[in-house]
Amino acid sequence: FMEAMNFIDGIVIGADGVGVKVNTPLGLISATACAAAAGSSVTVMVRPERISVVAATADDPACENSASGQVVRVNYHGTYRRLHVAAGGQELTVDIPVSGVGEVPAAAVRLAWRRDDTHVLAQ
Repeated sequence: FMEAMNFIDGIVIGADGVGVKVNTPLGLISATACAAAAGSSVTVMVRPERISVVAATADDPACENSASGQVVRVNYHGTYRRLHVAAGGQELTVDIPVSGVGEVPAAAVRLAWRRDDTHVLAQ
């Protein structure tokens, strides 16, 4: 379960009514509610299959979170491709299905994911 997870360290900025805002090297991330107080160090977690790849200059209006990155490696795993994307000084893992996907981007990409897929673990 935890082997296929992205872990991003950050500091809780505060609650926003439906969750929390966390300042991270990727920028401000919206996550599900947690008990951590403002100023607390936390780890944000998001599963690779919950992250979408969008055009480098675009945002996905259905997603509250996004980050810019560079694809550094692609591994093929049968029904999906695992992209390794350098973003915010770390490497994120993104799983995209093989079917219905065009060429894997080799240049700059934008990653997007929903608040509901973003969980916080207190340190």
